[in-house]
Amino acid sequence: MRRSTQIDRPYTKSEATAISQADAWLTKHSIETDRVICVIRVPASRAGLVQAGQRIQFKAPHMPGYSAFTWMRVVMCTPKPANEAATHYDIALELTSGPPAAPTIPIYAQVMGSDHGCEADEDALPKTLRWDFDGDNPKSGWLPAPLTGPVAYYECPYYAGRWIGIEATADNTLDIHHGGEWAGVDGGEGEFTVELRQNGVAIASYTWVSDGGGLHYVGGTVELDATVDATAGDIFTVYVETNGHIAMFKYRSNPAAPQTHMQLVVSGTGSADTIIHLPPTSGSSVVGETPNPDPDGVFTEFVTLTPYRSGTLVVFVDGLAIPSSEVTETNPTEGRFTLSWAPDADELITCSYLTG
Repeated sequence: MRRSTQIDRPYTKSEATAISQADAWLTKHSIETDRVICVIRVPASRAGLVQAGQRIQFKAPHMPGYSAFTWMRVVMCTPKPANEAATHYDIALELTSGPPAAPTIPIYAQVMGSDHGCEADEDALPKTLRWDFDGDNPKSGWLPAPLTGPVAYYECPYYAGRWIGIEATADNTLDIHHGGEWAGVDGGEGEFTVELRQNGVAIASYTWVSDGGGLHYVGGTVELDATVDATAGDIFTVYVETNGHIAMFKYRSNPAAPQTHMQLVVSGTGSADTIIHLPPTSGSSVVGETPNPDPDGVFTEFVTLTPYRSGTLVVFVDGLAIPSSEVTETNPTEGRFTLSWAPDADELITCSYLTG
């Protein structure tokens, strides 16, 4: 909250109403808010990644309360070219620390009704399952389960309007469930595996192995569950493979219990905020960065936040550039450099460089 605020409400008639409105305004703004104005320089290809209303991580070791990365809200974002060629942009940011983060929202997505693969040959094995229906347009006899929160259906590249899985569109902790039914004819050597996958890596699995015997019918249900920390862009799928010794093998929906079987469900409670990750690319310009650790009159070695390109490091103490003869680039790939003396605790060290 700024210390000086003027509110113009021409329709307020009485002093009592004005006092009541002022009290309500002060209550609403009673949580202290830090406001930080800064500039970041990014390659032109990343100039549009930060938008007003999003959150971004901010760190300023010389500022109390911000020695570690802290989430802040972007309330103003003004980009402009940093040079005539517009290869980089300077983005003026106005950041606020809160009030606390927005309340969480429910997350839910469901795809269903599959007995084919999302493959050029839909019946080939092994296969990643294809889903023909979703919670917004459910299979006949299924209850609707509309998409809710920061998740999305992920389309199968071989079949338009069909799905290969569910995508997380924000960073959240999610519960993943799959239920299915299988059947076939086993001659005593059959085996198959079902995997619940995150970005192609199994997070839960089920394996059935024949117990021998003559030719006979086999079948059953599969239930897989996992709780994971998902990052925006993660894809959840179901994968099936066999050893080829189960004749007429089918992995499909269970008509007797369509609400609980042969589906993929992603659910949870979390934030809808889009998480912005801005890792610097090689050759990016870093200006006015404060390295670690803080000076204390003892330390002479310091570390930049990212690796720097050899020969580009310039170190400043209290705003004055230090001659290169006083700075040793100890290990650029680790961001380490050494000064010829130990700056005192009341001195401010900053540095500028190109990322390595």
